[in-house]
Amino acid sequence: MRELGLNLRLNDIQCALGISQLSRIKKNLNFRRNIANYYFKKLGKLRLRLPIIKKGFLSSYHLFIIQFVDANKKNYKLIINYFKKNKISVNTHYFPIHLQPYYQKNKKFNLPESLNYYFKSFSIPMYYGLSKKKQDKVINVITRLIESNIFKKKKIIIKKAEYKDSKFIFSLQNKDENRKYFFNDKQIELKEHQLWYKTKMSDKYSFLYCVYNQNSKCGFIHLNKIGKKSLEISIIIDKKFRKKGIAYDALNQIINKKFLSGYKIYASSKNNNYSSIRLFESLGFIFRKETKEFIFLKKIVN
Repeated sequence: MRELGLNLRLNDIQCALGISQLSRIKKNLNFRRNIANYYFKKLGKLRLRLPIIKKGFLSSYHLFIIQFVDANKKNYKLIINYFKKNKISVNTHYFPIHLQPYYQKNKKFNLPESLNYYFKSFSIPMYYGLSKKKQDKVINVITRLIESNIFKKKKIIIKKAEYKDSKFIFSLQNKDENRKYFFNDKQIELKEHQLWYKTKMSDKYSFLYCVYNQNSKCGFIHLNKIGKKSLEISIIIDKKFRKKGIAYDALNQIINKKFLSGYKIYASSKNNNYSSIRLFESLGFIFRKETKEFIFLKKIVN
C-alpha cells in the first residue's frame, strides 16, 4: 500500500447477488464447518496452533489459519516454497500494516508481535466444494513439512525437580517480568521460598518439573492437585528462551503423560498476558470464566 485508499460500499448489483446467496447460507456454512472439523481432527496432534473458537461462538471459517510453532523469518520463504512445490495454494493473513510503504515513509514502527504472527501464520485451502481427497493432500503435505529439515528439531526435556533446583526456580519466580503476572505480585524472600519449595517437594499432590532446551535449564512447570481428577497448572520460561515454542512443547509433554488421562486441568492468566492465554488456548484449553484481572481456562485430557 503506497497511498491511503477508500472504504467503498456495495453497489445495488452486488447487494442483489448477496441477497440471492442467503438462501444457501446454511448449506455453505455446514460445508465449511465440516471441512474445518476434519482439519481439527487430522491436524490436532501436530506441532501447530489451530484456530480457536471460544465456547458459545460459531465461525463461518471464511479462512482457516494455522500457525507453525517453529516458523520464523529465516524459514518463512522455505515454507512458502514447500507448499508451492507440492502445488498447495496458501496465503498469509495479513501482511503487517506497519511494513506497508505508506507507513514506512512516514514513520517506522517496531512491532515484534505482528512480525512473529506473520511469519508463523498460513491460510490453508478452505472453500465451498473442497473435496476430501484434496483436503487429505493438504494434511499430508503439512505433516511432511513439519517432519522435514526446514524446521530445526529442538530437544525439549522435562525432568522432575530436585532440591538443588530450588534457587533456579526462586530466581524465575522472583523476577519482576514474571512476578507481575502472579496473583501475589510482591517479591518473596528466599526463606519464604525455601519453605514453600520444601513443602511442595514432600507434597504427594504437588508436582514440580524443570524444563530443559537441549542441556540448558530454561523453565519450570508446577502441577497442583485440587481434586480427585483435577489439577492446576502453571509454567514459567526464562525470558531469553521465549518465542521458541519451548513452553508449548513442555506443556504438551506434560499434558500427554499417561497418569493425567481423564483429568481436568485448570490454568489461569492475567487478562493482559496475551502470550500466555494464546499458549493455553493453542493446547486445547477453553475459556471458563473471567474476573477483573484474570482469565481462567480448562482442558479435559483424553
